[in-house]
Formats: sequence, C-alpha cells, structure tokens
Amino acid sequence: MSWTVRRLRKARLQTLLFAFLAVFGILPVVITVLISVGRNRELLEQSEKLGLSREAEALSQTVGQQLTSVERQLSQLGAGLLQAPPSAGQRWLGEYLTSFVSRGQPDFITLVQDMSRPGSMFRPPQLPAPIEDRVLRVVELASSGEVPRHLFVGDAGGTEPWILVTHLAREPDAAEDSAPDFVLIAAMPLPLAVDRDQELFLLDIEDGGRVLWSPITSQIVKNAVERSAVVQDSLQFAGGTYPVLEYPVRTGAATRSMIGQISKLGDTGWAVLVQKRKSAALAVARGLVRSAFLSAAITVGLALLAGAIATRVLSSPIQTFAETSREIASGKFGQRVGVPAMGIELGDLADSFNQMSAHVEDHVERLQKAARENRELFLGSVRSLLRAVEAKEPYTRGHSERVASYSQAICRHLSESRDFQEQLWLAGLLHDVGKIGIEDRVLNKGDVLTDEEFEEMKKHPVIGAEIMSSIESLHPLLPAIRWHHESWAGGGYPDGLVGEEIPMMARIVAVADTFDAVTTQRVYQDPYTTDQAIEIIKRLEGKKFDPRIVGAFIRAWQAGDLVLLPMSANQVAAAPTEQTQTIDERAAVHT
Repeated sequence: MSWTVRRLRKARLQTLLFAFLAVFGILPVVITVLISVGRNRELLEQSEKLGLSREAEALSQTVGQQLTSVERQLSQLGAGLLQAPPSAGQRWLGEYLTSFVSRGQPDFITLVQDMSRPGSMFRPPQLPAPIEDRVLRVVELASSGEVPRHLFVGDAGGTEPWILVTHLAREPDAAEDSAPDFVLIAAMPLPLAVDRDQELFLLDIEDGGRVLWSPITSQIVKNAVERSAVVQDSLQFAGGTYPVLEYPVRTGAATRSMIGQISKLGDTGWAVLVQKRKSAALAVARGLVRSAFLSAAITVGLALLAGAIATRVLSSPIQTFAETSREIASGKFGQRVGVPAMGIELGDLADSFNQMSAHVEDHVERLQKAARENRELFLGSVRSLLRAVEAKEPYTRGHSERVASYSQAICRHLSESRDFQEQLWLAGLLHDVGKIGIEDRVLNKGDVLTDEEFEEMKKHPVIGAEIMSSIESLHPLLPAIRWHHESWAGGGYPDGLVGEEIPMMARIVAVADTFDAVTTQRVYQDPYTTDQAIEIIKRLEGKKFDPRIVGAFIRAWQAGDLVLLPMSANQVAAAPTEQTQTIDERAAVHT
C-alpha cells in the first residue's frame, strides 16, 4: 500500500487525470462491446444453425412431396391399366400412356411392363444407359414381388442423383405376394442443391449411414462423414429430423470443425446431410467482431485524444502553479501566474496565489532587510569588539580583517562551500578576540617574551573561545578561535593537537595569521618582504602548517586572489634594507 501511495505521489497530475479518464471512459465501451459481441455471436451461431436446419428440411420436404406425387400418379396409372379390355395390345398400351402424359401427367414414366404379355413394354427412347440397366434388373425381380419402392441409381452422368420409383399393379383381390399384372417404373432426379459454402450428402440411414451420393467426389471425405458423430448419432433417432450438431470431421491428419443437420427423405430410408465449416458459418460473426472492435478502437482512440486534450487543459494551470511555486521556493519571490481562461475556481485560485506571492515577496523583503540590518549590527558589534582589542595592542590594528581576507582567499582554492567561507571570514575577524583578557604589558612588550609572559600570552585562544561560546550562533567559529596556534607536527597550544585533529578552519587561519604577522610592522620586528614571507610559510610546511593548506596558499598567491593588504596609517611601513631577523615560536605568538 505504501509503495502505491509513493508512486501516486510521484506521478504527474496530468498523467493521473489521463489515466482516470482513460480507465473510466474506455472501460464501459470495452465492456459494452464485449457483451454485444458475445450476444451477437450467439445469435449468429443460432441463425446459422437455423439456416442449416431449414435447408435440410426444405430439401426433405421438396423431395418428399415429389416422391408422393410420383407414387400417386403411378398408382392412378396402374389402376387405369388394370381396367384395360382383354383385347388391348401393345398399341393400345402406348396410346393410353401417351394420352396419360398428354393430359398433363409427368413425362418421367420410364417403363410399363405388362407381366401377362411378355414383350408388352412401353419405354421412352431417351432413357440413360445406367438407368436402363437398373430398370431391366427391376423387371427381372418384379415377378417375385420383392422390388423395393425406391431404388437409388446414381448421378446417371449428370450432376444430380437419380432414383427409381416402382409400383406393382395387381387386381384388387390378388394376394400381396402374387405376381403383378403391371410393373410401373418412374425415374426422377433428386433436386438436391445447396449454397456454395455448404456441403451436401445423401445418406442411407438403413445401411449404417453410408454415403449414397455427394457433389464432393473425394472418397476420403465421404468416409470421414460416414464415421462422423453427426451421422453415427443420427442412427439413434427414430424421427425424421435430427438436431443441428457441432462435430469434428477427421480426414487423415487434418480435422475440420463442422456444424450439420440431417433430415430424413420420407419413408425412403434415406436422409440428406447439410453441413458447413464452423469457421465459414461464423465468418459473419468474425466480421461483426472485427467491425465492433474497429468501432471500439476508433471510439477509444477518440476518447483517448479527448482525454489527453482535457487533461492538458485541466492540468496546465495547476502545472503553472507548481512551477511558479518551485521558483518562489528557490528564491525568486514575487512570481505571478496568469489567470486561466476557463473555470471560475481556477481563476479564484490564481488570484489567491498571486496575492499570496505578493505577501511572500513583501515579507521576504522585510526579512532580508532585517537580516541585512542584523548582519550590519552584528558586524558592527564585532568591529567594536575588535577596536577594543586593537586599543590594547595598537600596532596590530587591521590585523584581524587582513587575516579574515587572507583566510577566505586560501579557502577558495580548497573547494570549500560558500557557507564555510563565510564562517571562516568571521572566524578570521574574531580569532584574536581573547587578547582582550591579556595584560597590556605583555601585549605591548617590545622584546621577546619571557617564559612567564609567554604562558600568559598562550591563554588568549582559550579566553576568546570562552567569550564566544556564550553566543550559540558563533559556535561553528570556536575551532578557529581556540586552535589557530596548534602545530601540524604537534607542540602547539592550547591543547597540543596534531595533524588532522586540528580543525580545517583553524589550520587555514594559522597560515593567514602568520603571513600577516611577518609582513606587518610590529614592536618586536620589522616587516618581511612578500617573497621572504612566502619562504617562511614554505619552511614551516609540515611542521607548523598543514601541507595542503600551504599548497592552497601558494595557488591563491600565484592566481592573484591573495593580495597583500596595506597597513594602517599609524603603523611603521619602513623595513630594513637587509633583514637578518628570523621568526621563532615566541615571536609568532604575538600574532
């Protein structure tokens, strides 16, 4: 949970608004499309199945009606033939049949055989050879009365399957198993045709679902259909119409997913199977899905575009507020924002923000003015304190300000921060403040100090640190005040610190303090030249001074950042033409 909150806090408002609008604007569209697609897909599947069912039933009804009509007409023809006079011959039979056909009766009468008169046969001359062979076979079987009512012939060289419809005409009082008086045979094509994307099979249900005929010539496909679930399951139904099923048809390694409907052809023992690839049946559904998702994608795209524009418009003023706030926080006070063109709330917020910025600017200016005044007051107090010290030791007048300036110049070549440099400058001003507690006779002695006087002089760093410790804001300066007389190699005072034990601020002030001491007029020595002073500093490197600080001192001098400041007017400026004096520890302590 905390991770999520952190992520949300880091996210831009524009991103959050866009995500919100995207999720809650697009989600309903996506859900609606998915529900609509699912429902329409189901409806299309049902529609396809209903279409297959109607197609199979229509074929069944068409064939059944045609068979019924043919059987009725053959029955009527047989009844008429039984009423023929005994003297009627082949001629009469032909004339009667011609008259029967001419009265609008069907012209599919293939053969009429008078069983009492061998050779008395009526047969049209255009009979196809496959049908003629089957007809002659039927006539041979007719005397036994075992001829089936319907016989499948095949395609007879055409594109439709043909069947033979037989009728055995007997006298009304004749037994069923007696030889018929007439054998009537009609040949008719089965009007079996389906749409191009559908597959049609004529099945023999009484023969285990064997495929009798199909426009598909592949025997592999026919065998696969015979083994399919739709055919095998249909054998279990006694009715004439079977349910629409989904089933696989396996042809070798390939498997096709199909939907199919079987419908029985009257009492022939045959049935038609109309099937269709499920992928083709659902092509419309897939098209609908593509259209729906395309429409949804366009809608989503427009929604995202609108959301992006809306979030940009809504978040732009707030981003302006945030950027202006950051500028104010960085110190650019008094920044203003323009009043947004839309939304009274945003306009009020902009006015309030500008008023707040104006108040902040005014208060900051007051604080800065007060800070400047406080700083001047503080520096004035420091200078007053320094003048009190200098009043006790007139020959060192200006010494503290020069040490502060030299220390800051050295520090700039040590890559220290600006705050450190400011603190170091103040430390340079106050480093000798403890001399206010030293007796005047010691401070102004014009000769080398005695051991007793030297011990008295060594107290001034501790006195200065104690005086300044009562001011909390000056605590960062205490290291320079207390330890600027410590030596890098040890032996300094007041605590005898060594090396890195000596704070950086104190090490810098120590070099600056000595440089000013040897380049100014003192009661106990004349000033050295700049080159001599630099040589003295180098000679004390690693002994009294930190080599790193000495290096920064040399770089500051070479770069022109450390400039020798003039002495005050009351100090003696003359120096001996040839100086042989040296600086020892007791002379340096007067600094």
